[in-house]
Amino acid sequence: MDPLVGFFSSLDPTVLPLGGIVTFMVIGLIRGWVVPKQVLTDRVNDKDGQITALAKERDDWRNAFLKSDEARQELVGQNSELIDGAKTTNRLMESLRNQIERTVTPIQPIQPPHPTQQQPPPTQNEG
Repeated sequence: MDPLVGFFSSLDPTVLPLGGIVTFMVIGLIRGWVVPKQVLTDRVNDKDGQITALAKERDDWRNAFLKSDEARQELVGQNSELIDGAKTTNRLMESLRNQIERTVTPIQPIQPPHPTQQQPPPTQNEG
């Protein structure tokens, strides 16, 4: 009789499934598929702590963004007011310039004498 066939024929059919379950559990423990309840609880609590910390960090970033956005909107409003003031000032200055140009005659530049004309020599006072 073949020794392998003899080995399998000598096994009790009720013990074979139990051996498979034990083998699976040992391999599961070695590979980390099966862990004790306390280890699992510690890992879950650690993950919950990480999720809480991430949610707090998310909320902090959201609050910082909202404050930044409020400041940006206020700055845009101030810039709009400044631009309106500058436009009004520009219109006033243009109006004043046009009014001055209409009422004041331009000054004629002084023409230098022609080089062919001679000027009298300066007189010296003898005293």
